[in-house]
Amino acid sequence: MTYSTMFARDVRASPQFAMIVVSLAMFTDLFIYGSTIPVLPFALTSRLKVPEDEVQKWNAVMLGTFGASMLLGSLIFGYLSDRIHSRRAPYLVGLLFEALGTALVSFTPNLPVTILSRGLQGLSCGIVYTVGYALVVDKVGSQCLGKVFGYLNLSMSLGWFMGPPIGGLLFDKLGYLAVFVPGMVLILIDGTLRLLMISNEGGPKICQEEPISPEPSIAGPSNQTLVDPVSDEIKAIPVTPHRHVILVLLTSPRVLVAALGQFVLIVGIGSMDTIFPVFMKDTFNFNSLHVALFMLILLVPLLIAPLFGSATDRFGAKVVGVFAFSLSTMAFILLRFVTEHTVREMVLFGAMLFVLGITFALANPAVAVEIVRSVEAISLKTPGVFGGHSPAAQAYSIGVAVQGIGLTVGSLGIGYFRIRFGWAAMSTFLGAVTFVELLLMLCITGGTLGIFSKLRWGRVSDMLFLMSGVRPDSQGGKAVIKE
Repeated sequence: MTYSTMFARDVRASPQFAMIVVSLAMFTDLFIYGSTIPVLPFALTSRLKVPEDEVQKWNAVMLGTFGASMLLGSLIFGYLSDRIHSRRAPYLVGLLFEALGTALVSFTPNLPVTILSRGLQGLSCGIVYTVGYALVVDKVGSQCLGKVFGYLNLSMSLGWFMGPPIGGLLFDKLGYLAVFVPGMVLILIDGTLRLLMISNEGGPKICQEEPISPEPSIAGPSNQTLVDPVSDEIKAIPVTPHRHVILVLLTSPRVLVAALGQFVLIVGIGSMDTIFPVFMKDTFNFNSLHVALFMLILLVPLLIAPLFGSATDRFGAKVVGVFAFSLSTMAFILLRFVTEHTVREMVLFGAMLFVLGITFALANPAVAVEIVRSVEAISLKTPGVFGGHSPAAQAYSIGVAVQGIGLTVGSLGIGYFRIRFGWAAMSTFLGAVTFVELLLMLCITGGTLGIFSKLRWGRVSDMLFLMSGVRPDSQGGKAVIKE
């Protein structure tokens, strides 16, 4: 093997190359999805011959199909990725789904096939997020995950916000098929990089690992140090890995709170993407250009998402998450006071959009890192419970699955809420939802937060210990097997 061949192989297996591949994959996925948002309502009537009064219904069907497929893709391929100990194979399957979905929606003037294409794109999105996050975790050490997730957040945000205006412009100037040309080019580049990438779970990482604070195990006894309740003698009790890793993760409060954080974020994004433009049109008499410029305010903080992600590495997920959801609560509550077409209220609306952009730039890396830390804490408390392999894909599949649900809830459920109860009630409700997540992170998320560093969720912890047949020793902090 020549030096150049060895060098090329080292580059393809490097963490930096994996980060580029995952970032481009996330950008491509959301760009293609976003580019069709302004186009499909027109294509439904002109190309698919859907009656005008049924456009909203079929738009909702396609959105629901995308969300449901995203949920299924994340859970199924998260499990398979951990099971076969490979990230590359599921990632290539996701690319195949994306290419097939894009081709179908481009060339087939048929409503059922268009819905199927949306489902394939949802499957791809679930795979890209779940396996992509797991791949990054395999390649990057815990100490700098926040900054890396910040870069991923930037890629997702650029794809999400660049897709709709570019798609709308191409449709207006060049026609329907032109909308999908940039997406197809991106798929070719993305596919080439995915084929070149070498994913080795046990390879070198960018950052050194640091000790993780364990949380109570819910997986039963394992190869860990235990205290005999009679002789007080320290001994190890061997066990086999848990058969159902997903159940271990679902009974971890920290994993669930982090996943709920992702749900809350995507509900907010979905509501802003579908409701805010209509609100600005109705309240401020904005045209499409004005709406687009105001929505770009959200993107400004996300341009420095890696800097915000570094805050998680420095201060911890609890501090950053609580601060982010505090800002989000404040912003949504203040938006209820935007009701008239005045300069002051337009300034308030724009300012709160900027604050919400900061919220997403801060909170998304924080909850993503917390999922990793939660899994590491479980592994530290019960070594061997995951069979010696990282369950990162299945852990992230939970978060991505609830994002699929949240996308539908945010776009359709919150939209209905606004129609039924009004703008003020809707924004107050969103503020209340983010406040609940704030409280949960304050009480359950790992780490300390100033005067709250002594806060514990003891009763829940004890209950989970008892369910697993292990109880905490109140004096030594070690686990004791119940007879």
